[in-house]
Amino acid sequence: MLTTKFKTDQYDTLILMREKIGELADTNIYRYYFCEQWIYGYWKCRADIAACVAQAWKRNQYIAGRMLTQKVFNKIISLKFVPDNELEDTVIANQRFQAEDLTLNPKFFVQGLSEGQFGIENAVALWLEYQQLGLMDSGFGNKRSVFE
Repeated sequence: MLTTKFKTDQYDTLILMREKIGELADTNIYRYYFCEQWIYGYWKCRADIAACVAQAWKRNQYIAGRMLTQKVFNKIISLKFVPDNELEDTVIANQRFQAEDLTLNPKFFVQGLSEGQFGIENAVALWLEYQQLGLMDSGFGNKRSVFE
């Protein structure tokens, strides 16, 4: 999961999956899959991102969180540059965070949401709705009581 440190009303979060498809000499070759873009500070998007992270974890697919500069993020989402490439200045090596905390930790889940208390209350309500539907089951146990 790639996101920026900047609060914007534009897309600033992306889940990027990579699949090893071969090797050339001693270098791995990857195929990248761009899985939707979101606005990280928007409450509806935050719950959707958390559900994606939970469903990936449930299927033993770890989603690591990375904070990128706006410049690197914009280059990656432009689809004109290869992600995580030093020559194209798209290296994904910045600050890490635990994306699964979106499914486990209410304080982390609501951190940085826009729209104040309205955004927080609605994000948590949507998290609880998704949990009721089974979408927040990341395999770490039922966290409903923590979010209530």
